[in-house]
Amino acid sequence: MCLLHPGQETKLRCSKCERPICAKCMVFTPIGSRCPDCASVSRLPTYTLSLMGAAKAFGAGLGTGLVLVVLWVLIGWLLKLMFPIYLVSLAGSGYIIGESISLASNRKRGHWLQGISALIVCFMFGLLDIINVISITTIAGILGLILALALSLSRFR
Repeated sequence: MCLLHPGQETKLRCSKCERPICAKCMVFTPIGSRCPDCASVSRLPTYTLSLMGAAKAFGAGLGTGLVLVVLWVLIGWLLKLMFPIYLVSLAGSGYIIGESISLASNRKRGHWLQGISALIVCFMFGLLDIINVISITTIAGILGLILALALSLSRFR
């Protein structure tokens, strides 16, 4: 008889503890069929993010984004003189933000960190557009934003 469903006959057994289990309570694992107690499948620690970890990541990303805004205000005019350097430095800003968030979250990965990263990159570009350092409506601004988002988000896949 099944351990969790006493009226259910079964010939299946948990591959770890050898207790009888029925098809309703059986959990498929990479190692074999297990009872719900032995399966206890959890997410990988690399993808588990606590609320405090998310707050640290957001704070680090926001701080880095604000420092980059100040740098763009100070030397942005110089970077505009050469288009390739301009695009590389815009994309590099996204990479730097992604890297700071990754370091603050102890190299974790996942959708939450991608969202935080995208939010901060868009905030930085919006702030730079408001200050009139760059223009998001130009081809260079759009390409820079796309490259910055791609580099920032690639840190958390």
